[in-house]
Amino acid sequence: MLSSAEIRKRFLKFFADNDHSVQKSASLVPEDRTVLLTIAGMLPFKPYFLGQKPAPFKRATTVQKCIRTNDIDNVGRTPRHHTFFEMLGNFSFGDYFKKDAIIFAWKFLTEEMKIPKDKLHISVYKEDDEAAELWAEHAAIPKNRIYRLDKNNNFWESGPTGPCGPCSEIYYDNGPDAECEDPGDCAPGCDCNRYVEIWNLVFMQYNKDENGKLTPLPKKNIDTGMGLERITSVMQNVKSNFETDLFTPILNKIKTYTKESNKVSLYVIADHIRASTFMIGDGIFPGNDGRGYILKKILRRAIRHGRILNIKTNFLAGLAETVISEYGSFYTELQTNKQLILDIIETEESNFSKTLDFGLNLLGQIIADKKKINGEDAFKLFDTYGFPLELTQEIAREKNVTVDVEGFNKLMEEQKERARSSAVFYSSEEDKPIGGEAIIAKTEQDRIEMARHHSATHLLQAALRDVLGTHVTQSGSLVSPERLRFDFTHPKALTPEQISEVEKLVNYKIMHNLPVDICEKSYDEALAEGAMALFTEKYEKKVRVVSMGDFSKELCGGTHVQRTGDIGLFKIISEGAISSGVRRIEAITGSYALSYVNQKMQVVDTLSQDYKINHQEIVQKVKTLAEENNQLLKKSLELQNQIIINKLENLKPEKIKNQDIYIAELETGADINIDAKKLMESLHQKLGHILCLFIKNKDEQKVSVFIKIDPALVNTYKLHAGNMIKELSQILEGNGGGKPDFAQGGGKNLEKIPQAITKLKDLILEKLSV
Repeated sequence: MLSSAEIRKRFLKFFADNDHSVQKSASLVPEDRTVLLTIAGMLPFKPYFLGQKPAPFKRATTVQKCIRTNDIDNVGRTPRHHTFFEMLGNFSFGDYFKKDAIIFAWKFLTEEMKIPKDKLHISVYKEDDEAAELWAEHAAIPKNRIYRLDKNNNFWESGPTGPCGPCSEIYYDNGPDAECEDPGDCAPGCDCNRYVEIWNLVFMQYNKDENGKLTPLPKKNIDTGMGLERITSVMQNVKSNFETDLFTPILNKIKTYTKESNKVSLYVIADHIRASTFMIGDGIFPGNDGRGYILKKILRRAIRHGRILNIKTNFLAGLAETVISEYGSFYTELQTNKQLILDIIETEESNFSKTLDFGLNLLGQIIADKKKINGEDAFKLFDTYGFPLELTQEIAREKNVTVDVEGFNKLMEEQKERARSSAVFYSSEEDKPIGGEAIIAKTEQDRIEMARHHSATHLLQAALRDVLGTHVTQSGSLVSPERLRFDFTHPKALTPEQISEVEKLVNYKIMHNLPVDICEKSYDEALAEGAMALFTEKYEKKVRVVSMGDFSKELCGGTHVQRTGDIGLFKIISEGAISSGVRRIEAITGSYALSYVNQKMQVVDTLSQDYKINHQEIVQKVKTLAEENNQLLKKSLELQNQIIINKLENLKPEKIKNQDIYIAELETGADINIDAKKLMESLHQKLGHILCLFIKNKDEQKVSVFIKIDPALVNTYKLHAGNMIKELSQILEGNGGGKPDFAQGGGKNLEKIPQAITKLKDLILEKLSV
């Protein structure tokens, strides 16, 4: 049985031996801005197919990482649907065409893979007589195994626009035992499990424009795609891709977290963790739009299916480790970015798990009460509990409930509009934006300060990538004369040392007074030179490139200083999270940074003068004072507790069934601090028996309750302090619990303390009467 790794290896070698240049898989983040993700093996070669760039080779072969989520609902429910898959492909750029593509495919499958010829069936575009004749001539395929299908099946397009052409597909016949609702008419193109499409040969000869018009390409090209998952299932003689060695290690790992056997959920998780691991490995982070939203949707769907399998702990990072272990030798970027991948997945799972159960409960209540989910409910689930709309829709479908998608989209657009209105660039804090448009700076000084903060933003991004890693990309920014705000992808908080290093690096580049060079170039040329670009932006063919020495190069149309030295001084004033995997830094430059530093120095000077110490001794002095203060507070607490003990040790017991019961009430406030546990221990040593203490805090409007019982009484009468506390806390509108001999709880209704005391006596009487 051939392993998936061996199939990859043999495929690349076969085409390398036939003069194809072996190319490494491109990133899942495509250079082609017409699509969010790399959806096909041909996408990295699209400029060559269109004749926009000269191909550096006439023939190529790849194993390409791909993501598609258009049929995500089928994942786990069919043997062959996936969000992430590997596409084996061979390509010709104006070199060979239909004849050689057919011969290569037939030889590889029948000679290299040794698949029996009678197990293979062919489909061609219904008008493509040439392809049908070539299959009959060069592969000796009987005409009754060559099927002519319509445009939906056998005319391939890379997207709404771009290169396209008729195609020919190769099917593997699983035999008549495969399930089919209409076995009499079953043939390639049927949706059943009998005929499995394993390879698609695209005869790329047209370009489709925005109006749907087909224009012949300058050269005829070949683009083929064979899913590794599908050919592996054939070679390993299994009926489902999930039974191949591409998935079994992941599935086995999932089974260490659960004893549940729901196949759909097992398969969904295995598929989604594979996709998520690869997406993060290529620098995609969870977010609320674009490819970041797709990743968030996939991860959160996997977490939800973990709940279906009764997995209550974080488990996805453990699965990601298995994915990295299985795939990392071929896709080395997974090993390189391993810790980053695990950190992001752990963070996303932790964040969503906090609200998942609340959201599921709310969704259950909505469905039970309304029998439908309106736009407001769907938006609340998204905005408050982090439920992607698609997850809400999936759960709703399971319950046969509808979702008001139009209402949800309206509320989402309103929120985005509010965000756009609050994030415009403006010239000063006093000036407010009019119509989501920026107000032009009113003074020359404002323009200078704006340029300083804008140029500093470029240096900041370069410094963050230098200190944290190249996974850092911009996800938002604001520049004003007074400050800058920069949002960027990173899975966890920066350490003080990292913040200091970033700040130091930016100031280092400022002091070196690097020239700020601004020029226009073609978009492709700028990217080839390493210029940073926002993947969410659409750029013209000509772009403006801003370079600061060899340190920073970005596509940008804003105002900048002439040299980095003009920025003056750079100071980070805050760093924090704004969403899962996205951090925010706020910083100031120039005169604002100088004022900020001077204000800090005034505080230092004041402390130095008041305590008659030099600047270097201030930190130690503050620590010493803090320690002394803590000692005084501790002593004060001990004295307060002793006063209370002295006051309560003469407490008279009540008798229940000849058993002494001590019940005491105390009042505290903001100026009184009680160590309740130590107080209970000390009182019980003096009083013994059964002791209950209510501590009322009127300032905070809450009451705490404690019960301590002699172990002998616990054993004799089966008394249980924890059970008693639970019932008392419910009366007080709170909660609590504990062990049989000691427990604590409380609530917020001080008026019900008498009712709680009565309940306590009843509980004790009940036990003592047995």
